[in-house]
Amino acid sequence: MAAKGNVSVAGFLDARRTQFRQWRDLPVCSGYSADVGLRVLFDNRLTKKNPVLGVFVVMTLAPLLMFGVIAAASGTLTLEQDQIGFLDDFVVLALLPVLGAMLCLTRRLLEKANAAFTGVQSALDKDKVEEDDYSDLLKRIWKIVEGRGKYARYRIAFMAGGFFYWVWSSLSHYFYIGYDGTEIWSFGDHPVAYAARVAWEFAVFVFIFPAVIYKVIALIYAMNRFFNEIEVESFRLRPVSPDGAAGLGDMGELALNMEYLFLPLVGVAIINYLQNGLTTTLLILFPGLVCLLVVVFWFPLWSAHSTMLQAKSQALELLETEFNHHYDFLIFTIESEDATLGHPEPSQAVETVEKLKYLYEETEKMPVWPFDTAVLKRFSATIVIPVLVVLIPEFIVRL
Repeated sequence: MAAKGNVSVAGFLDARRTQFRQWRDLPVCSGYSADVGLRVLFDNRLTKKNPVLGVFVVMTLAPLLMFGVIAAASGTLTLEQDQIGFLDDFVVLALLPVLGAMLCLTRRLLEKANAAFTGVQSALDKDKVEEDDYSDLLKRIWKIVEGRGKYARYRIAFMAGGFFYWVWSSLSHYFYIGYDGTEIWSFGDHPVAYAARVAWEFAVFVFIFPAVIYKVIALIYAMNRFFNEIEVESFRLRPVSPDGAAGLGDMGELALNMEYLFLPLVGVAIINYLQNGLTTTLLILFPGLVCLLVVVFWFPLWSAHSTMLQAKSQALELLETEFNHHYDFLIFTIESEDATLGHPEPSQAVETVEKLKYLYEETEKMPVWPFDTAVLKRFSATIVIPVLVVLIPEFIVRL
């Protein structure tokens, strides 16, 4: 298709190469600059040197060692009959590695967020979007994720919820006295173990866990708002893209990593099932966790899907108009008695129509969800495998 006006094809292509230039001075998101708990956890010397090992040492091994030493000193590592010792306390033993895993995944999630939001530029028409406007949008998005400005109230509200839970948990252990002094977390029976657990729960449920939950909800909101604030006309989706998702594949990876964040909880539910069978509580919680995984993956991508659908429709409409325009020229030229009316020669017109048809077919193949089949397979595996782990044994028992 010839370039419009007096612009040469070479000149046109040189101008359009600006579409692929990368804006390199975009603001980035630390993700936890406003969260005391996450900042202390992620920015200490140990976690900076080895993030995964450092987080597991601080959140899993250190408290496990502390509680174990206290239990051994008080003779409550294991108890006889139906009494629950420290090594029998499934809730605490499962919660420690789960929190460590969730925090490692949170750090990875925040890294993916930077890649996802800054990577959208590859699918933008940079003649219609200014770098300063894009930077300002990213700054607003990072405020949401970090919980700064007017969003600080929501982050603090999550911390307040964690604080009230901590108060309830502390009081419930303070006033409870076990039979023959065997309640290992009771203040009346074992005050040292009680004080250690209260201090640990204060750090976890006031400063750390609420921050993680806020990040997930904030990212879900930010992803939808991001695509709502950019005009559809500003997108230039790529039929040929390494991510297989028209240039927006990083968004799909971000949503998948949000789903991964909750997989440790599903693992705990499966372990509980293997130990205790299908209890009433598990029968309620397990389907809820599976539904949560589905919502956390699909809901953040809805606005991206809507934008991709509209951008694809506009691109197809443009190609259809151009195709019909040249097709009419071709038919007119063939039917005309005088083939020198200023229209393309038949051979040139046929070539143009064929190219436009090819472009239309390639554009029609463009995905309208920001992920490829590999991401979809990984998401499906995280849903299907846990369900099968629970359903297959139950089915075998009933045979």
